[in-house]
Amino acid sequence: MASGFIAGVCGLLFLFIGLSNGSDPCKSYISFPYLEKRSTNYTLPTADDSLNDFYIDASNDWFGEEGYDLVLSVPPPGDGRCGTTYPLWVRDTLPRGGMNKTVEVCMKDGPDRCSMTFRIDVKDCGTLRIYQLKKPPVFEAAYCVDLTDPTKPKTSFKVKPTVQVDVETDAGKKDHFKFTCTFAKSHDDLLYHVLWYVNGGLIHSFPPKHWSNTFVDHSALTEDILITNGFITPGFQVQCAVTASLGEGFPAGGRILSDEKFIGIKIPSGTVAVKEGETVMLNLTLTAPLGCGPLHDCSMEVFVVARNQPGACDPSAFIRTQCGLTVKGSSWRTVRHLEIQGKLTTGYNAKTVLIKLYLKTDNLVITHPFWSNYDIGSVTVQVEKDVVVNKLSICHAVQDPHMRTFDGRYYEFHQPGVFVLYKHDELELEVQMQVSVCFPSHTVQCPCGIAVRAGQTIFHIDKCNRPDWSIDFVSCKDGKDLIKVLKSGSHYKIYLPTGSYLDINIIPTSKFFDITMYPSYNDLGKVAGLCGTFTNKCEDDFKKRDGTFETDPKAKHACANGNSADRFDSFTSSWRADVNLFNHDDFHRLKQWTSPMMLCTCVYHNRFPQKLMETVTCSSELNKDVCNFNELFLPLPSSFRQCAVETNRKKRSAVHRQIYVEKRDAEDTAAVTTWTTAAVTTWTTAAATTYCHELFNNSSPIAACRTVDSLSDMIREHENNCIMDITAINAVDFASHSLEAAKSECIHEVEMNSTFQTKTASGVPSFLSTLSAMTCTNDCSGKGICQNGRCSCNEGLGEMTVPLTRPNLPSSVASAVTGTAIWRQTSAMRRRCLGHILTNMDKFGVDLYPSLYVLMEHKRPA
Repeated sequence: MASGFIAGVCGLLFLFIGLSNGSDPCKSYISFPYLEKRSTNYTLPTADDSLNDFYIDASNDWFGEEGYDLVLSVPPPGDGRCGTTYPLWVRDTLPRGGMNKTVEVCMKDGPDRCSMTFRIDVKDCGTLRIYQLKKPPVFEAAYCVDLTDPTKPKTSFKVKPTVQVDVETDAGKKDHFKFTCTFAKSHDDLLYHVLWYVNGGLIHSFPPKHWSNTFVDHSALTEDILITNGFITPGFQVQCAVTASLGEGFPAGGRILSDEKFIGIKIPSGTVAVKEGETVMLNLTLTAPLGCGPLHDCSMEVFVVARNQPGACDPSAFIRTQCGLTVKGSSWRTVRHLEIQGKLTTGYNAKTVLIKLYLKTDNLVITHPFWSNYDIGSVTVQVEKDVVVNKLSICHAVQDPHMRTFDGRYYEFHQPGVFVLYKHDELELEVQMQVSVCFPSHTVQCPCGIAVRAGQTIFHIDKCNRPDWSIDFVSCKDGKDLIKVLKSGSHYKIYLPTGSYLDINIIPTSKFFDITMYPSYNDLGKVAGLCGTFTNKCEDDFKKRDGTFETDPKAKHACANGNSADRFDSFTSSWRADVNLFNHDDFHRLKQWTSPMMLCTCVYHNRFPQKLMETVTCSSELNKDVCNFNELFLPLPSSFRQCAVETNRKKRSAVHRQIYVEKRDAEDTAAVTTWTTAAVTTWTTAAATTYCHELFNNSSPIAACRTVDSLSDMIREHENNCIMDITAINAVDFASHSLEAAKSECIHEVEMNSTFQTKTASGVPSFLSTLSAMTCTNDCSGKGICQNGRCSCNEGLGEMTVPLTRPNLPSSVASAVTGTAIWRQTSAMRRRCLGHILTNMDKFGVDLYPSLYVLMEHKRPA
């Protein structure tokens, strides 16, 4: 029986711990557990466990029962009485008349009537006495309890009541809860005593009364009683009990507590699991009515609030204040549903994150104020990531340009003009690419401009038909923060609100650049353009603007059967831009951005939403954070985010906003030196293969990337592009771009795999950290050391002015090149390291090495 007592006493003590110490103990006492076994007339059976009060804690709680007291016995209880091995009894008189007293307690141990003593406090509460029990000095000792007056019998009436809840309207037309304790009365004329408990503790008892037609109403628990006892909102368990006696001075009979009735809103306990890309329903149920006062109907809002946010790169939960649901007073019993959606996040590894969602009601529920500002509780959402749909999904336009769709289909593209690279089917998101002649001496076309649009916000990187780079927001009608731009030197990452991003690595002395775009889950099956449809199959990649598909049979080949030399001019021509993002005159035709449901759940699209959204997306706030794995990439300084001034003047020219201007002094302007191959007519496939093979093999980042099995094919494709371009234009001008594209795509794939982001041993950096630290543009052209992602120039590449001579080709390449190689050179110029594009360009310079441009920072000495 000891185990039962542990449950009875310890559980009660726990429930009372916040109640009894701060309230009237005459109203918050604990009933003696196992009362029927504590009598001196009860003998402990041989096979039964002994009652054990050893587990009473030191919380100073009070115990009592109307009509019962601790035993005052002379002689003391016999061995094995009171259901225990060592009975405890009082050797003293008890207080009366509302007084308090400290009395002595004895422990019976065999023939020793009082082997040990200790003292406890007793309080007279009028109708009963309560005792502040202490932990006994030994194990298997228990307090003896008996009738206060054995000559007055107790009634056998014992009934289990039921709690009923209703609302009543006051004079101010506000509704309030009213709890009644209903039970089947006895046929005898008894005194009934109603007691009310909240969360297991007695908070109020009504004086014993005889039955009448108003008895139930006059013994009801009201909001005023609850508020007096510290319960000011719903969210509690309520119970009642009824005892009966034969009359005044007679002990009450036994009591049975009613079933607990929860007053509030029930939400799931435990953890709600949701997988990324899937949905689960969260049920909310009111257990008590929502009063509407004199109104025919009314409503109450239940909001969902997130109080913690995981990292931007984790599966996460995002809850905004307009997220939740509305409860109607007329249908309060109806189960309501809140939809939980798993956010699709970047990364390839399985991951689980726990987030708590907190629910609360309005700050003021006018018709029924007790429901106001009710903290309903929290639901733990377990967001599970176990699927990957965008692994190795890359779209690129590199060199002249070689194209790759998101789904992995390669093809060639050789048309000048402005084209749609990417366009979202449901959102106002678009990326346009401008293509023009790469070099004056060649007819091949290269990307020279990129325009990224979200609604009426546009970000440009442009070198087309202009002497200097233009890099800036050129329209900001929907706010610059809609598009996130991170920068490291002249390397840019441009993030769309969907989580998709573009990777642009600029070589300031070049006219063109390579474009790489990485989609997000939010693009799956919802995009079109030169980047394809992103459906994880290549057969439908060549979808035209009008919705039809390229008719060339080769366009329907699977990814593995495609030929990178294929051209689909009908498909590419269909994506020529009709609204030109490089032409300011077209900006008025753009639609504004509206927050999409999949990203901005819980926010309505109008300024004055009429109800809450009943969908919760486990996500971060719209583009609030971007998943940036490289600490070298930082947001643009505020001075670089001055949006172009837009006017209503009619213009027939492209935007003239130029943030980055390369400043050269007169000497530099007159002495710009370029190396080109004016007449290399014998770049054979063998020579080009050797050149590109050595270029890639001498790159430390590429060597590291080749250790990752999934990247071998991608690196091989870019090396093949290098060979193809050299043989096509009889020059190595594109070679470095092939190398940089391979490095960029490699780093992206490594960033997406969390196994490469953890340290392998104590003090040993992760693979990603090591790879990032050794990666510099063009590997510093062999004229510096790559340290932590930045080039440190070799000695002699400072402010020296030296004549430039023909650069030395690798011997293996030189021997493979036949005929005459004519290298053109202008007059001498200062040999300086080419640095990042900044406004103050005189701090940086150019080291030209046969079309391999080196990005190396160098500051002039003070």
